[in-house]
Amino acid sequence: MTYAINDRCRVCGFCATLCPAGAIVLGKRHYEIDQAKCKGCGMCAARCPRSAILPGERSASQTKQ
Repeated sequence: MTYAINDRCRVCGFCATLCPAGAIVLGKRHYEIDQAKCKGCGMCAARCPRSAILPGERSASQTKQ
């Protein structure tokens, strides 16, 4: 399953500390998930304090590639 971080992200970095695959990196506007590294565990989505990580979404930067 894919996950993406949306604009509700407030750049707290909590998700990046949780990711066992190191797939969450700081982007231009907020954190982003590197789909090539993401294992789909959902740990980040379950613990995000802003509910900014949702399954099945693609971030704006991913859709522009």
